[in-house]
Amino acid sequence: AMKFFSTFIVLFSLYLPSKAQWVDTIYLDADHNEVDDSSAASYYKIWKSTDAESLEGVMFKYDMNGVLLFENNYSNVKELVLNGVSKYYHPEGGLKSEVMYLNNKMQGKVQTYYPNGQLKRDDLYENDLFVEGKCYGKTGNDTTHFPYMQLPSYPGGETELYKFIAASITVSYKLSKKTNGGIVRIQFVVDEQGNVRDAEVVQSVHTKLDKLALKAVNDMPRWNFGIFDGEPAAVYYTLPVKFSF
Repeated sequence: AMKFFSTFIVLFSLYLPSKAQWVDTIYLDADHNEVDDSSAASYYKIWKSTDAESLEGVMFKYDMNGVLLFENNYSNVKELVLNGVSKYYHPEGGLKSEVMYLNNKMQGKVQTYYPNGQLKRDDLYENDLFVEGKCYGKTGNDTTHFPYMQLPSYPGGETELYKFIAASITVSYKLSKKTNGGIVRIQFVVDEQGNVRDAEVVQSVHTKLDKLALKAVNDMPRWNFGIFDGEPAAVYYTLPVKFSF
């Protein structure tokens, strides 16, 4: 996060001071982690904004051959609040999905396409809730409708998840006297196979409590993977871990 803001300040002051605009390029490795060296990158993201004060902007993601993978519009790029159209593309080219968002919720059309350009899904959402829609086969014939997204889930559900977290964390008496506790939030990815990876603390309480929460998350067993438009998908998940003393 610090790197993002320092880059923003430099670009704002050196290049676009009068129009309050900025542009930033971020390189990612094969696991989508940020890297400083473009030679080690498999992807790159370009952030563009025309309103630095409100942080409205658009983000484009490409592979290193310059193939556009997706473009998202945000009302706040810092908080990643989707607002407007979000488009994803097939690796071989051609539109894969087009989804309308309002304040991070699906609002309006959700359309997806096969690599041959045939419409796969034509759904309508209101306030993130499915209203109506149709799904189609690769030749355009009507087929049984299936949900656009199914989020990852822990085996046995949320109750079993928190049982595992509670059983995995032991706080010493000495440490409990050094802090009043609070909520540590851990963000991680559940990948296409259900593996938990790339866990990081996004809300800290105390260094040692952060480490305990992070270790518990990294020790979790495989999840039920997420499904988007009928295909397994890697999904970001944020888990609050509460410490009370």
